[in-house]
Amino acid sequence: MSPTKHKVIALISGGKDSLFSLLHCLANGHEIVALANLYPAPSPSATTSDDGEGPDIDSYMYQTVGHSLIPLYEEALNLPLYRQPILGSALCTARDYAPSPSVPSTAAEGRGSAAPATADEDETESLVPLLQQVLLAHPDATALSTGAILSTYQRTRIESVALRLGLVPLAFLWQYPYLPPYAQTSLLSDMAALGMDARIIKVASGGLDEGFLGLNVADPRTVARLVGRMRRFGGGGGGAVLGEGGEFETLAVRGPGVLWRGKIELGGTEAMVGEGGSVVLRIKGARVVENEDGEEDGGLSSLRIPALLDDEFKMLWQRLRELDTENTTAARIQQSTPTQPGPPISLSETWITTQTPTALHISNMTSPTADLTAATQMYSIMAHLAFVLASHNLPPSSIISSTLLLRSMSSFTSINPIYGHLFTASNPPSRVTVACGDALPYGVEVVLSVVVDLRGEGGEGGGGLHVQSRSYWAPANIGPYSQAKSLRMAPLTAGEYQDGQGEGPREVFVAGQIPLVPASMEIIGPNDLKRAGLEVGGDKMGEFRAQTVLALQHLWRVGRAVNVQWWTGGVAFLAKCTEGEATARARVAGRAWRDLHRVLGEAGRGNSEDEEELDVWDLKNGVTHQPNANESADGDGRPPLPDSSIVQISSQEQSPTPPCIVVQVDELPRGAAIEWTSVGLADCSRIDFEEVSLSPGLPSYKTQVAGTDSCMVWSEIATPDRIWLVDHLLDHPDNSPSGQRGRQTTVYTSESLNLRWLKTTSAQIIPCRRLWDVDGSEIAASVLSRVW
Repeated sequence: MSPTKHKVIALISGGKDSLFSLLHCLANGHEIVALANLYPAPSPSATTSDDGEGPDIDSYMYQTVGHSLIPLYEEALNLPLYRQPILGSALCTARDYAPSPSVPSTAAEGRGSAAPATADEDETESLVPLLQQVLLAHPDATALSTGAILSTYQRTRIESVALRLGLVPLAFLWQYPYLPPYAQTSLLSDMAALGMDARIIKVASGGLDEGFLGLNVADPRTVARLVGRMRRFGGGGGGAVLGEGGEFETLAVRGPGVLWRGKIELGGTEAMVGEGGSVVLRIKGARVVENEDGEEDGGLSSLRIPALLDDEFKMLWQRLRELDTENTTAARIQQSTPTQPGPPISLSETWITTQTPTALHISNMTSPTADLTAATQMYSIMAHLAFVLASHNLPPSSIISSTLLLRSMSSFTSINPIYGHLFTASNPPSRVTVACGDALPYGVEVVLSVVVDLRGEGGEGGGGLHVQSRSYWAPANIGPYSQAKSLRMAPLTAGEYQDGQGEGPREVFVAGQIPLVPASMEIIGPNDLKRAGLEVGGDKMGEFRAQTVLALQHLWRVGRAVNVQWWTGGVAFLAKCTEGEATARARVAGRAWRDLHRVLGEAGRGNSEDEEELDVWDLKNGVTHQPNANESADGDGRPPLPDSSIVQISSQEQSPTPPCIVVQVDELPRGAAIEWTSVGLADCSRIDFEEVSLSPGLPSYKTQVAGTDSCMVWSEIATPDRIWLVDHLLDHPDNSPSGQRGRQTTVYTSESLNLRWLKTTSAQIIPCRRLWDVDGSEIAASVLSRVW
């Protein structure tokens, strides 16, 4: 299936990033149809200079310096330009953005006639009439391009408007410094390789002075000076060398002929001191001139596309190729069989509610009547869930994570809007969705389980990540689920973190990750493998290995973006396939998890005590990636995962690898062969990991977070004749670690589900066809307990 090609509206500011991102749009087969720009509204009291520039309004959202030169891009790029003034101010200053209820909420409403923005709205809403104006002239436009690199503040606002207007947000530069080769300077080097010229026209950092004004930011000599100054004045992390903290702003004046039909020639210039010590380059007499001989032929051959796989995942791919899986056979332990018809299941019989010190776990939610369609059952479940939340005085945004079990993935399109109707906040819950087929009880089409933050925080500003733009980073989540949301863990000392004072370790719930190529949002296929240099030839398992590695990389990239330091345990869901294929695939998935931790452990890096801090601008504008001690302008700034500096292993012989299980269900989203998920730990000072024995025949792994009132225990039950150990573990609290006071449990099991399970087991149930441990040995059940 060929990726969809879009007709793109380019939101430009004149800066290097918004113009450079257009080249990546072209490289991915999209067509630029129009340019769009917002500029400061004229003020009667403001003084306009000779160049017509007027004052820089210093918007958090939009670059406005140099706005008088924006009309030149219409001629330079030979594309129609549409402009609107910026009205309003930054009324919503939160990192993540949600529009007020009065603005259009659907594409149908948003694509109507252009309506003017008003001065009493947030400045973000000025984008709406601007894009409506473009859509009236270009009704076939389907996407919006932006140059967002690290600012969640800017990205979420553009995504909000784009999606309301039915436009696909494209942000090909998102997280660019943390993609191969993992250096801030790589973006500037890539610009230089294409002959792009972007002049520095404003400096606002103590490390930069007016001597930088007028320099081409992509010139290697300028880059070297920037790196030197940033290191001298507080380090080069957090995107400083790219100006992501507002250190400087640029004006693109030239680029490759595939986009640039002419170039902007600057006339007279003058440095002017502004507020807060900033210095702005005023430009007079700028004009567009024809490209010189040869410049009009500039193409995309020199444009570097970031590698699909990170270095460690390329290494993992090579290791998995050495694994012999073609002729593997194994005895079957148990195959799920259809359950017999029975009486309708009552809500009171299936719903399980467990309360921990910080969270409410509502598990196994089913409709009160079985003889209904999936959509009707979903509506019933969501209505009752809303009632339960209201009874606890909790908003829907307090839901952190959800697990959605379907009988058939064909019902997904009908139930997804019903599910999503409850979530209107900027960061909906993370979600895992699988189809279990007839492993679900008779008549049950949908089962939902959720984790709710009892403090009502919902992870807002504390690790929530909802990226809806297409990029090279990880799959966009355009829908009612986030890549990750987090929950603060309870401290040992009661009340230590009450009323928002202080912070503590977090559990991070990551959504299920399937092997979508981020730029195209299609399942990785032979052409993607060829472009990535991952030749599979006649290897029947080759494509599955590629899906395994790419989906696992998505888990890691999301985890790193929200500062996960350790996974409590990995879960790999496999789609239905033949018995032999399933056994072979389980070996590949388990080996991938184990080998990746070995590769990363061998190259582990610890953080120093002298970690760099984000400045005020970064915090206010939501720079996503937290810099670590090893980050520099030209070095790998990705946080270590796992972070060996804080993880303590009880035994020298024990492998520092969290537990992992492989679970076979019927279907996965988008026809994927594998889906990875996990719960991570972040903001921890120390994590203790050990193998424990809670009961004979019950190998278990315990993760304890220092300073908190809880720990996680994974247990594996080998054979069906020992399935009683699940109930034994649940019903006998003496088997929990000494001194613990309660438990919330999730059970993955291949035992056929029936009313006995749902009526008598105080646990969230994940029914499956087969299960394996990390070594590829088949097991009957796996139990994850959160004890406190």
